[in-house]
Amino acid sequence: MIGEYKAEPLIKSETQKSEQQKQLIADYRHKLMEGDQLIIRNNNLNFSFNPNEKLIPIDNFGVVYKTLRLTGDWGILEVRDGILRSNDWQLFIISAPKATTGKITEAGYDLQLSDGWEVVMIKEGKYTIRKK
Repeated sequence: MIGEYKAEPLIKSETQKSEQQKQLIADYRHKLMEGDQLIIRNNNLNFSFNPNEKLIPIDNFGVVYKTLRLTGDWGILEVRDGILRSNDWQLFIISAPKATTGKITEAGYDLQLSDGWEVVMIKEGKYTIRKK
């Protein structure tokens, strides 16, 4: 029956897209949920993103924005390669930076901390931004 409608190319294309999406989700899950994390609480944060970019769901926890600009009293975060927002809108999560103050440049983002703010460890592998 499938051959009658010449659906093979469509099925192949959709299967390939599905596999690519599964791999993308696995990559972001590993990057943002399994390694060291910088957890930013949504305390009256402002953020902007490209509404044309497809959001990537990660399990039942949240969604990944490929690019996003996040601002707060602590400074400015410019994300180039993935940030996870929890479904309850309370948390934004990126991979933890190596530096803890000033202008921080990582592979997937730039973080400019305001004077008096720093990245601190809250427990093993979990970091946040706090006033000094």
